[in-house]
Amino acid sequence: MAIQKRGICPAAGSHVNHRSHINPATPSRVEVRHHRRSVRSSHCWSPLSPCLCHRCCAPVTVSSVRASLLCVRIINKFEFEVKVVDFVSIANLLALPSYGQCRESDLFLTQKPTGAIVKGKAEWEVTISTGCAKCNFPGVRVNCLGFQTVEPINTSILGKPEGGLCLVAKGRPISRSQPVTFKYASDTSFPFHAVETKIVCT
Repeated sequence: MAIQKRGICPAAGSHVNHRSHINPATPSRVEVRHHRRSVRSSHCWSPLSPCLCHRCCAPVTVSSVRASLLCVRIINKFEFEVKVVDFVSIANLLALPSYGQCRESDLFLTQKPTGAIVKGKAEWEVTISTGCAKCNFPGVRVNCLGFQTVEPINTSILGKPEGGLCLVAKGRPISRSQPVTFKYASDTSFPFHAVETKIVCT
């Protein structure tokens, strides 16, 4: 199936001729030939517009049941390709707020067994850290509903549960130079993960 679109791009004021070829065997891929002599930057093409005038991908409906993005990757100055990116596969990425140069995904929570045994239970060490140099993460809360340990944890490191969440380090900022570490003892590791945080960038 071939779709022919022609028009004048308001941004460039030049005539554009698009021809897209959709392969029924691979409906997730759309190849578009661009007949202008040069393409200066990567743009996104929407079937709702006849021109490459969008710097951000425009949402379009590619079937009766799924909405997707058509995203452009420049192959060379005469040619580019458009790929259909399903919303489901990028939903988490788009949902992450960005603050300056850091994201919530730059806050890491890892844990490992120490090899020690405390009151017959395996000891685990939890580290909450970030590799982001420009921002810090104050007010971190982790899920702790149902958490139990036979090894006491100082409440200045892991606060008491409130609504199934525990405040880490009394809310002090976690930065690349100031991670937070605590230990607990349990038969199995507890699935801690950060639920809430703020991001402050310098």
